[in-house]
Amino acid sequence: MKTAAKILFLRDWRSVLLVLVISLTASFVAWRYESNRVAHQGQLRFERESQGLQADIRTTMQAYGQFLRGGVGLFHASDQVTRAEWAAYVTGQAMQENYPGIQGVGYNAVLRGAAERAAFVADMRATDWSAFAIRPPEPRDFYVPVVYLEPLDSRNQRAIGFDIYSEALRRAAVDRAIETGEASMTAKITLVQEEPDAADSDVQAGVLVMLPVSGDRPAGVNAETAAVTTGLIVSVFRLGDLMNRLLSANDGAPLTVMDIALYDAPAPDPAALLFRSSSLDDAPIEGRRFSHVQQLPLFGRVWTLQTASKPAFEAEAFSSGPKVIAAAGILLSLLLTALAWGLAARARQSAASAAATEKANEQIRLLMHEVNHRSKNLLAVVRAIARQTATHSPKTFVQDFSKRIEALSASNDTLVHNKWRWVPLNDLARSQLSHFGELLGDRINLSGPTVHLIPAAAQTIGMAVHELATNAGKHGALSTKTGTVDVIWSVNQSDGGEDRLQISWIEQGGPEVTPPTSKGFGSVVLGAMARQGLNAEVDLDFDPGGLRWTLDCPLEMVQALRDAER
Repeated sequence: MKTAAKILFLRDWRSVLLVLVISLTASFVAWRYESNRVAHQGQLRFERESQGLQADIRTTMQAYGQFLRGGVGLFHASDQVTRAEWAAYVTGQAMQENYPGIQGVGYNAVLRGAAERAAFVADMRATDWSAFAIRPPEPRDFYVPVVYLEPLDSRNQRAIGFDIYSEALRRAAVDRAIETGEASMTAKITLVQEEPDAADSDVQAGVLVMLPVSGDRPAGVNAETAAVTTGLIVSVFRLGDLMNRLLSANDGAPLTVMDIALYDAPAPDPAALLFRSSSLDDAPIEGRRFSHVQQLPLFGRVWTLQTASKPAFEAEAFSSGPKVIAAAGILLSLLLTALAWGLAARARQSAASAAATEKANEQIRLLMHEVNHRSKNLLAVVRAIARQTATHSPKTFVQDFSKRIEALSASNDTLVHNKWRWVPLNDLARSQLSHFGELLGDRINLSGPTVHLIPAAAQTIGMAVHELATNAGKHGALSTKTGTVDVIWSVNQSDGGEDRLQISWIEQGGPEVTPPTSKGFGSVVLGAMARQGLNAEVDLDFDPGGLRWTLDCPLEMVQALRDAER
């Protein structure tokens, strides 16, 4: 029974574990799906925000390009544009309001050869700027010095007279503008307006955007543009100022969404860094949940805009949906597991109840057979008692016969003694042999340790001893004057360490024993009933010299949880 119960428990445990695993797996799949969906939606939204910033940069720079075209138009409309006129033009454009982030807009003259350079310098000193000088002063074939630059603050004044054609990166942009007749932008440069040696200097990456002014042809005509170009309209940008003004526009919305890094290269390159959000120093792009990289072609150059999400955007994008699904899934998994375990437990209880009911019914059937069998045997026992009493005590027949009948009745009461809590094995054996009372200690010997039997075991063993005693009185050792019976029990330990009870009934000195030709109810009591009720091993040996019956069962199947000294 215990083995069957253990098998059922293990089966139910595996089933419940399977329910838990399946439900947790389903919860994990749902959580993973929702997390991926939220992450995908967040990435799409972030990319839209990044593309919007790219469009803002492109639109702003193209608007600044149109500003340059207005300057070219001013020079085409006038034979000579003075510094005052240029200043008035720039002021009229409301540059700081309409073109925020631009450091300055100027005019650079295009001079060819030393003679033209000398004449231009002399004219500038005589009519406009007495200290005007082109630097660096080394002789060259081509000069593009800064002539006008507005607003003419202290920073921009440092650029007056600087020949942008003397430096390779600026020269490449000049050549491209003159060759194409279109706006051209330099690579990343350090502006001459910067003061890198100043203690409070804020040196930023810079770029120049320039558009050629043609003398005989309008801008944009490619044929022989170099020969007719008289100057360049140049916008000066400090990228830190430009991007900060751009990011702070529209209530600073991009600042709450993303950090950016802007590179003057087709791909992110630290050496070509134009601008970088300050918070990227503490939290690099690699650690952000969302990021995006896109190229930005502008005026002959290709910039790369790299964006990374800020914590505020990530917190908003990653809603509590995945967490709710995970928590609900775990809770549901536990509830399903508890329900499955409860159903399995109830199923085990039902199975145990059914098994107990079947066992009780079987015991009732056996008891009914036993009642019928005992009623028949009782007459045989009475006859045997009468015969033995008449043989040994003819003078006191009535008195001795009455006592033995009373002992027979008392043997049945032993089974219900102590309210069915426990029965000492020695007392049980004596009660079943009480009708042979004068033979106990003489021809019937009992020996063994104190063992307290549970009611079910006492009932089974008592019926077996009763059956053996009845058969011994009718046909066996107790049916003669010289036969003996030894009832021996002991508690031993098996090879596997299990405590076992062994009971032996040994007859000697009686009639020669012959095996029965058929099996009656007595065989059921001595064999099948003991095996089934006590999980016992039973051996019934019809030795010619005397019957031998041995029962060997686990002690835990028969022993009551009681000790006489306790």
